[in-house]
Amino acid sequence: MAKKEETLLAEFLLIKRAMKNCLRFALEIDISGGRVDFITSELNYRNMSLPEFTCYEIKVSSNDFKSRHGHNLDGDYNYYVVSKEVLNHIKSDKHLNERFFGDATNRFEHEGLILIGDSGLKVLKKAIRNNYTKLSFEQRLRLLDKMLISWTTGSMFKYLKRQGIDLRNEESEDSDESS
Repeated sequence: MAKKEETLLAEFLLIKRAMKNCLRFALEIDISGGRVDFITSELNYRNMSLPEFTCYEIKVSSNDFKSRHGHNLDGDYNYYVVSKEVLNHIKSDKHLNERFFGDATNRFEHEGLILIGDSGLKVLKKAIRNNYTKLSFEQRLRLLDKMLISWTTGSMFKYLKRQGIDLRNEESEDSDESS
């Protein structure tokens, strides 16, 4: 099934954001029996030996958000990346509104919310560290392997080329020109 234009835009914006903010990233990685749409990895500065993972689930339609499928948020930090349609659905549903925007501390507090906007991504609710799902050392290494495989098989490079994303650091290009 072909991806919707808004899904492709969300992927593009997440990649551009990840290129500035993190060490590793990959699209569609299997995690805990499901497939997460996008994942990033950062070094955990509290424990230098363990990387931390942020999972992103892209939901661009209310039906997709309501579906039981594709809610694979098993990272240390987790975000739903949603369209305006899904945001309106969340705000109009009493339980979802409380889940994302309520004051009560609950088991969903580790779920952040990012809006796909005309001018980029906007964090509406910042995720806090997930204390409900603990990834073991082996699971963390497996995730890193899967992320690396997505790059070494060429799937990430092909995707970036199709989207016109250049991996070269813009700052280093500028400094090369001035030398």
